[in-house]
Amino acid sequence: ISVNRFDRSFNLIRRVDAARGVFRNGRWELSNSMVQTFDQSTGGYDVKFHEESVEVLDFTPDDLKRVMRKSEEMSFKELLSYTKKVEAEGYDATTYRVDLHAKIAFPFVCIVLCLVGTGLSFRGRISEGLPVVIAYGLGIVFLYWIFHSFCVSLGYGEMLPPVIAVWTANIIAACLGVLILLYVE
Repeated sequence: ISVNRFDRSFNLIRRVDAARGVFRNGRWELSNSMVQTFDQSTGGYDVKFHEESVEVLDFTPDDLKRVMRKSEEMSFKELLSYTKKVEAEGYDATTYRVDLHAKIAFPFVCIVLCLVGTGLSFRGRISEGLPVVIAYGLGIVFLYWIFHSFCVSLGYGEMLPPVIAVWTANIIAACLGVLILLYVE
């Protein structure tokens, strides 16, 4: 267990490292701890070792039970409520917003790539054969995935709004699929 205390200038003034911590009677009891306290007069740290010590911490074991799950592990509803909570607390929720919109946009990949694949299969000549059409399909899927990941990363970096970032690859691939179908011989 490591606990760091900072002053208003974000300078480390106290650090506690312990091998173990137990929450009893509303307080944390630490065993085998090392306490480093900043000494302003010397500019160094005073180090003390304790077999057993009591530390006042502003969290309980219930706070530790709330483990943050990845956005991929959350349902749409859970991610939406978590995004609202993060924004209400005043934090930047751009990453969660992008992931939230991606949960809607990503299932349409199947439809879009089926559209592209259908156009490729109709366009392929009999002389090319099935392996060539499959190779084209795999190449397009690979390029789609790279482009989709690039657009999502632009959303994470706030270069594109979340909605545009996750739908751009789908829209461009759908347009490509329609063009391929329009020019089928």
